[in-house]
Amino acid sequence: MDPVTGFSRRSLLALAVAVALGVVVSTVATVVETSAEDCPDAAYGCAGFEPGEPLQIAAVVSSGQGDLGLSATVPAIVLGRPVRVLTFEVGCSVEEATRAARDIATDPPDGPPFLAAVSATCPAAGIPLAQILDDSGIALVVAGEPPPVPAPLGFTLVGAEPPGAASLILEVAGRVAFLDSGAIQVPRTPLRDGLVEAGLGGLDPERPLL
Repeated sequence: MDPVTGFSRRSLLALAVAVALGVVVSTVATVVETSAEDCPDAAYGCAGFEPGEPLQIAAVVSSGQGDLGLSATVPAIVLGRPVRVLTFEVGCSVEEATRAARDIATDPPDGPPFLAAVSATCPAAGIPLAQILDDSGIALVVAGEPPPVPAPLGFTLVGAEPPGAASLILEVAGRVAFLDSGAIQVPRTPLRDGLVEAGLGGLDPERPLL
């Protein structure tokens, strides 16, 4: 439940969909015994991984780009968990990009959430992707030309090639994660802040729309 709007994250996501359619740091976690209710990110919550679940990163690509080299370069194990990269091919389609963003931003009931996302798509597809993930507090690192969004997006970052961005996401997650009865919780705002501190920058709000 968002403390400002009073809406659930799922409700905010549905609203965002409607709008859209119109560096080396330690990988050792700071382990704190706490409860899920104590997630320190009041605005955007935590990406929670149950015991045994892999840490999951999304790669959002145009056709024929594979997973941007993420699987071959990210560490196999982080925080004692395997790392999984799931690829979404969206081409230059606003509709497909919106669908991918919705899938990434919605925590599944029977699987792990996405820790963050890395994208390399055409600017048109990047707009709904950036807007929806930003509204959900999910860090998105954009490779290539950033999408021409109409306003600053705090969770959409640029400044790293895809393999380096994925490795950096995992490294920063290791610093800000905490343990909750065998589960791993990664607060989303500190993850974003750690990526900024490591050298990634935000989108330029002065860039014009398409």
